[in-house]
Amino acid sequence: AELICGIFNMGLEIIVLGVMNQESKYHDKRITYVDELGPIPDSLQIHILNSATAVIGSPSGITHLTYCTDTPTLLLDMPFPFCSCYPSTGMKALLKKLNYKGEPISIAQYYKWRQKDLLLSGSIGVSSMADQKNIKMVCNSDEAVLLGLQELLTSSITQESLQSLKLRSTKADLNIELAEVTKKDIRKALLTYSKLQDKYPPFQVEDLSIGNWL
Repeated sequence: AELICGIFNMGLEIIVLGVMNQESKYHDKRITYVDELGPIPDSLQIHILNSATAVIGSPSGITHLTYCTDTPTLLLDMPFPFCSCYPSTGMKALLKKLNYKGEPISIAQYYKWRQKDLLLSGSIGVSSMADQKNIKMVCNSDEAVLLGLQELLTSSITQESLQSLKLRSTKADLNIELAEVTKKDIRKALLTYSKLQDKYPPFQVEDLSIGNWL
């Protein structure tokens, strides 16, 4: 509920696309669940994305449509440092945190693995590189998502629109020193990564949300 309340506190309302279990829904008059509206045309989803101030989502088909509507997007809990397409207006990515035997690992590790090794699925009998190394991927906290959303809004919407929002001063406990070291490692890894001839362009340092270092 911290994430939802944080969005409300910014002066925003929420429209949830896709189907959700009733038990997982947070009911409030400021939330609209599209799956409760009955049968709707696909075009309505495009209209919703096009009219949204911003979109928060995983790398799903619906999220990819923000490339067409050019809606600022926060890519959430990415299990790899790339995406097939995203809007030019604004995009920030929150990678899943990496953990090995209870200890955090730098997200720069993502850039040391081939894309095909990260995309392998255990459902076809082959584990991804993280699974093979016994590395756990951990979802981001609500605070990290809120921080990422605020950063996205600040950098991608007009000043007039920003004035209508209630954005708070950032007092999050960011690890600035770790962020600088990680960014340096990622830039170094990108020199090799770009030569691997993988299918999708990798996220650049500038694409990564500051919430990655919360």
